[in-house]
Amino acid sequence: MFNNKRPNSRSLYFSDRLTEVLNQIPQYPLTVMEAPMGYGKTTAIQEYAAKNGITTLWKTVRENDEAHFWSDFCEVFAELDRDCSYKLAELGMPDDNTTRRDAAALIANRPGKDRVLFVIDDVHLLAGTAVYDFIVTLAQEKIPGFHVVLATRMVSLEMLEEMTLKGLAQHVTQAVFELLPSDIVKYYQRCGVRLKPQEAESLHSYTEGWISALYLCLLGFLQEGRFEKPVNLQELLAKTVYGPLTDELKDFLQRLCVFDYFTMPQAQFAWPNHNAASLLKQLM
Repeated sequence: MFNNKRPNSRSLYFSDRLTEVLNQIPQYPLTVMEAPMGYGKTTAIQEYAAKNGITTLWKTVRENDEAHFWSDFCEVFAELDRDCSYKLAELGMPDDNTTRRDAAALIANRPGKDRVLFVIDDVHLLAGTAVYDFIVTLAQEKIPGFHVVLATRMVSLEMLEEMTLKGLAQHVTQAVFELLPSDIVKYYQRCGVRLKPQEAESLHSYTEGWISALYLCLLGFLQEGRFEKPVNLQELLAKTVYGPLTDELKDFLQRLCVFDYFTMPQAQFAWPNHNAASLLKQLM
């Protein structure tokens, strides 16, 4: 049932376990956050950085291309230090021990020593070793005030266990992101819904603590006023997210679903009308 708070499905919740590891990010040169899609890795990092006022540089990997990665890495670094960015670009993608150490030295000698988080999101899309070797070098150099955070669906760092044992990295696994029944009660309460203990246990059994599934269940409850276990999550997604959309929004999504990701110009090109930006805003 609803509590005295007005229902708000957009409320965010982070468990004590997740909050603890987020607060430990400054203690490590490298933090690896590993969990499947929809466990809130990106949101958790964004909220942590915003709450603590930490300068954050963000690079989202789009394709398995090391040269493209390095170009984007340098471009993002320009937000912190343009001169250093130019020097990193001139150096090129570090592919041996010497160039990796040279790149790390450039970053270490940047003007200003404020704490910086360099987040590389969806790093699992990179299959090559050069990027991972460079990340390992950054961690081993222990650059003061510079912390790398990787968000990934799977880990490809062969030395991660060794670095964790040496205190150079912390490895945050799926179990940390999963919500326990007590967490589910608190999450729904924050959204304005009061759960009975048996309802929280049932939701945990069904979703295994996956917050994306819990969010869809919450939407279903807000629409129906009761909890109903769907046949599967695809049915729940169709019912709570896709079903309520207008015919225009459904048509818009169908035209864009062929893309793994897309830019605004691509959306405008794929949509025959002139309101692609407005429709995207409605979907956010």
